[in-house]
Amino acid sequence: SQITANWTTSVNATYYELDVSTVNTFATYVAGYQDLNVLNVTTYIVTGLNGGTTYYYRVRAVNSCGTSVNSGIIIYATNPGTPSQPGVITGTTPQCPGLTGQIYSISAVTGATAYTWTVPSGWSITAGSGTTSITVTTGAAGQNGNITVTANNSCGTSTPSTLAVTVSPGTPSQPGTITGTATQCPG
Repeated sequence: SQITANWTTSVNATYYELDVSTVNTFATYVAGYQDLNVLNVTTYIVTGLNGGTTYYYRVRAVNSCGTSVNSGIIIYATNPGTPSQPGVITGTTPQCPGLTGQIYSISAVTGATAYTWTVPSGWSITAGSGTTSITVTTGAAGQNGNITVTANNSCGTSTPSTLAVTVSPGTPSQPGTITGTATQCPG
């Protein structure tokens, strides 16, 4: 949300004027940063900026005799900030034991460069690690727990999004031998 503008001393300067813009032509300015008198300093912290944005700044030296030409343009980018929490995880629950090819996914999160997924003990991620969609193999009956995902970038990790999942006992076994009288009388 901020950058530090730096420049070297200009001989005979009484103060400096600072311009900050999001366009390199300075056709528009960041609010409050057009011809801003920053006094007689060579460093100024520009605050109130948006994450993940490229900014341009320039300065001019001023004294009672006039104003210098603009300095060269300096480009400065703010980091994107920590990503937001991912939305709802979609996928099947409850599951049957040992199923392959089960998909869980989320919508992409603005500013995220990767995603970290975890699955319950006994489950395994077979494809999609680091993306918005994973393919898993479910665990054994009773290996219940949470599937979680976080969004990540160079500035940090979001809070996790969680989906509780259960593994049912599985397909029933074959019934035993049918008992009863094999030969019957009518009615």
